[in-house]
Amino acid sequence: MPTSRVSCNRCFSSGGKGRQFDEYGLSYFEEWCSCEAGRREQEQYPIDRQAKIEEGAVACDKCHGQGGTGDRWCINETESAYLHWCDCKYGQEAKAKAQIIIDETDRRNRAERAEQYLLDCGIPVRYETAELMDFGDESIGPLTEVRHWLASAKEGQGLILWGAVGSGKTHLGAALLHEIIRMPRRCFFVAVPNLLDEIRASYSGKRRQQEGEEDLLRRACDVDVLLMDDIDAERVTDWVAEKLFAIVNARYNDMLTTLVTTNLSPEALAKCVGDRTVSRLVGMCKVVRLQGDDRRLKGQ
Repeated sequence: MPTSRVSCNRCFSSGGKGRQFDEYGLSYFEEWCSCEAGRREQEQYPIDRQAKIEEGAVACDKCHGQGGTGDRWCINETESAYLHWCDCKYGQEAKAKAQIIIDETDRRNRAERAEQYLLDCGIPVRYETAELMDFGDESIGPLTEVRHWLASAKEGQGLILWGAVGSGKTHLGAALLHEIIRMPRRCFFVAVPNLLDEIRASYSGKRRQQEGEEDLLRRACDVDVLLMDDIDAERVTDWVAEKLFAIVNARYNDMLTTLVTTNLSPEALAKCVGDRTVSRLVGMCKVVRLQGDDRRLKGQ
């Protein structure tokens, strides 16, 4: 059953208790509630009744002009709707009106979630406004692949964006996160060297925040969509390889979407961070190569 926040715990935004119907099919209550909905209903009832008298209207025998029967559920802070709509014109009109309110409430809630997801995402300031349109018609092949992935990717399928320094991998990855956040889905941008530095700092207690290694890894492992930026930039030790594998393996098993940017081809990356990690990445990601001149040197 749909749910939403209820503004009145006494009448559940219906307006009162002991609903009655007059000869025109208009509802009134034996006891009006003192809440906003009750005051509104009480003020509107005589107006509606007078209008019915003037137009000589005859209400539906099933719903008495209310549009539905049985219990009601709250669709936003002040409005409610019937669980069972009547087939009469009153029911169709009331159902259409309720659907408009439901759609608008859903749109507003999605927008609010997306706004919060963007704040929590960790996208660097430089890429706060990154969009796919920033690339224009450049590298049309890779952009077409990326747009197709965005529109049709299966659950858990990610992307490996690889290419030379300055080819736009991080910019493109951040632009994709903006698109995904609007869906809305929770995303997390993490520069791999920075994440590893934070984990190291957690061992010595020098971190200002109270997150330990387990907290840092959990966020990277559990978020809906993770962008691992510059995965090859860290000097690889057994410890680094272990942490990267832990993140990738957890996301692989849980079928969570992972985006990766790297200067290396999958084959070269395997030599850098390990076959086990890259095998899983390739198994759950579409590989897209970015080519072209250094965008930074071109002022892009």
